[in-house]
Amino acid sequence: PVLTLKEHDRARRFITLVDELYEAKCLLICSAEAPPDQLFRGNEDRGKGSSAAKKEQKSFETKAAEILGIDVAQSNNTRVGELASVRELNFAFRRAASRLTEMCARDWWQRSNRRHSGLNGSI
Repeated sequence: PVLTLKEHDRARRFITLVDELYEAKCLLICSAEAPPDQLFRGNEDRGKGSSAAKKEQKSFETKAAEILGIDVAQSNNTRVGELASVRELNFAFRRAASRLTEMCARDWWQRSNRRHSGLNGSI
């Protein structure tokens, strides 16, 4: 499924799985509801886009805070997007999507195939 901040526990577990498989240079065969860069919602880059997009992002951050049970009160105009836990999860979303994309590449499969089975690069 496509994961959002609402499913942050599931998303973190999936991200941890991707990280472990990536670090171990494993081959991963799975199906997904969307391409790697669309598996996570709420991972938009901050600071990009128009003022309307920024306003929409701030609204998203407020909703994310409510879902995560974080007090949405502002202090010196600092919104929930500035909180480390939400920023870290957004970074982890982007990293996992990047790693999944790399793990789908032919080169990854060829290197992993040689490493795991001793073959000469043919798949």
